[in-house]
Amino acid sequence: MSDKHGGNATGTVTHAGAVRPRTSAQRSPRGRYAFIPARLGHNTTNDAVAEAIIKAQEYYFSGDLTKWRQSIYYQALAVSQLRKSLDASDTTLMTVAMLTLYEDVARFDELSWYPHQHAIVSILQARPESWPTSDMATAVLYAFWGPSFGFSCFEGTPSPFDEKKWLSLDPVWQTCAASQALSKLRKLAHQLLIQTPRLVAMLWDINGRSNRSVDSAELERLSTLAQCLYDRVDAESEGVLLHNVAVVRSPDRAGKALVAYVFEFHSIDEMETAVLYWIARIHINRLCRSILELAAVDEKPYPNQGDTAKTMQSSLPSMLAGLTHEQLQAEQTRLATNVLMS
Repeated sequence: MSDKHGGNATGTVTHAGAVRPRTSAQRSPRGRYAFIPARLGHNTTNDAVAEAIIKAQEYYFSGDLTKWRQSIYYQALAVSQLRKSLDASDTTLMTVAMLTLYEDVARFDELSWYPHQHAIVSILQARPESWPTSDMATAVLYAFWGPSFGFSCFEGTPSPFDEKKWLSLDPVWQTCAASQALSKLRKLAHQLLIQTPRLVAMLWDINGRSNRSVDSAELERLSTLAQCLYDRVDAESEGVLLHNVAVVRSPDRAGKALVAYVFEFHSIDEMETAVLYWIARIHINRLCRSILELAAVDEKPYPNQGDTAKTMQSSLPSMLAGLTHEQLQAEQTRLATNVLMS
């Protein structure tokens, strides 16, 4: 039965509403969006969000304000229904993930996606330990790395997913057969993005002190974690991925090309895996440099500390003590160039 807004009251989605994708998230053939079609028609809340996304897309391409009003209507309907049946199920998780996609497509408010991503964290954390982690929940966790990494770094706290339960999850490739190298590298990127905020939090705590004082035991814990993360590399899998990627001349649009050559990945999965791995490595690299700077500063004792701080640099593990800023800078340049070429 059609409602006054020109759509179906139950939010049934038809192929007539399909339009050309707008965002990179929508172009990805796998991940949490691959689970959407099988769920449509079984839950009115999911159906309403799907209708909202389609109407927002139609408005974007046509400028028809009727589509914009329909989009708002279905989004409000979905949120209203969600509040009445809020739980930690996969159905609720999918609804919230779809609402995040809607906000990305609609762009009515640049930060409107923020509470939805926080809700994803709450839903996953609310699940009992006895619940097995479904493929869809795994796909959502992998896709929304902002809550597990970005939010935690910004707040100066460890990631809420820094536990074996979440770190051990293998990536879900719903509609394609990924190579072993690609899966290994994506899982490693997932783990590094979850574990790095703990190191950020420790540095935040030290840098927040009036004199940045740190004793040798604390510096040892800090540098040990940094060493653990720095050592987490998979050069073999990275090499396999890059060996299958073509390097082509960058399309020069009015002389604004940042690099002369770019990588031509076979799929969004390859690009996402490589970029996330390199981004994680860049952050770890920069944190290691900060620790070296901290140890160098502490070579000169602060007032009332006597000679305590003089021994701090010698407490660095051999790996960090053997690294130089030049080595770290060279590696960071390579990683950053790879990201730019992607």
